[in-house]
Amino acid sequence: MNRYLGLLFVFVMIIIWFSIDDSISESKYMEQKKREDEQILEQYGKSTVDYFNSLDCSNLQYVKRDYSFEKFIALSNERCILTLTPPSFVSNTALLDHTTTNINDADIIFWIESKPGQSYNNYTYGLTAIRNNFDLVVLDIHSKRIIDRKTFVGIGDPPKSISRKQGDHSPEYFGYMIFRTMK
Repeated sequence: MNRYLGLLFVFVMIIIWFSIDDSISESKYMEQKKREDEQILEQYGKSTVDYFNSLDCSNLQYVKRDYSFEKFIALSNERCILTLTPPSFVSNTALLDHTTTNINDADIIFWIESKPGQSYNNYTYGLTAIRNNFDLVVLDIHSKRIIDRKTFVGIGDPPKSISRKQGDHSPEYFGYMIFRTMK
C-alpha cells in the first residue's frame, strides 16, 4: 500500500512540476513578446503600429497602377509584420535615404515574398529541388491595395545531389536574390 502511495505521490509531483514549468515558459514568452511589442512601438510610433493592426493583409486587392514615392516603409520579408530588424535588401542600398518608420511620412509599403518556382525531379528516391522565386510587392498606404508586383527568378544552380533521412521526402529549396538587380 505504501509503495502505491509513494508512486502516486511521485506521479502527482511530476504533473505539478510540468505544470509549473509550462506556466513559467509561457509567462517568459509573454514577457518577451510584450518587450518586443514595446520596442516596435518605440521604433515605429503609435500611428504606424495602429495602421498595421488595422490592415487586413489576408485580403489585399491587386490594382496595377503607376506610382512614385518619396518615402516608403520596407518590411522584413513578412507580409504586413513590423519587426525590429531592418530589411537586408534596404540596409546597404541607395534606397536607404528614402526609408521611414512613420506611416504618416510614407507613400508606399513594400516587402519581398519568397514563393516556389521551377521544380527539378531528377534525384534519387524521388526527391525534388525547387527554385525560389521572389515577389516584390508594393502597397499603396492610402488605398490599402497592392499596386505593383514583380517576380524575380532566384539565382543559382540546382544542387547536384540531395540527401535526407529515410522517409523524409521534403523538397530542397534553392536560389537567392541579388537586390541590386531589382529595377
